[in-house]
Amino acid sequence: MTLVQDGAPISLTARSGALNRLPELKDAPAAFRTAVRLMAANWIAGTLIFELPSGRELRMEGSKPGPEARIVVRDFAFMRRVLTAGDIGFAEGYMA
Repeated sequence: MTLVQDGAPISLTARSGALNRLPELKDAPAAFRTAVRLMAANWIAGTLIFELPSGRELRMEGSKPGPEARIVVRDFAFMRRVLTAGDIGFAEGYMA
C-alpha cells in the first residue's frame, strides 16, 4: 500500500506521526487520522482517494490493481459517525 499526497508518497509506520505532520490533517480529529492510518496499513487492491476540505487529495493505492473510489470530505466529523455506526453512520454522514 502506498499513501500519496500531491504526488509524493507518505511513509506510514506505527510511530511515524506522518499523518500529524500533513498540514490538512494536523487539525483533523484523531478519529479521522486513526481511520486513515488503519486503512492505509491494510489497503491491498485498488485506489481510494479522499478529497479533503481544503481541496487537496489523499490517495491510498494498493499493491494490486482494482477499482478506484473517491470520497469527498466536507467535514472530518463524518468519520466518527462511520466508526461508531458502520454503514448506517456512513449513510448519515453522507446525508449530513
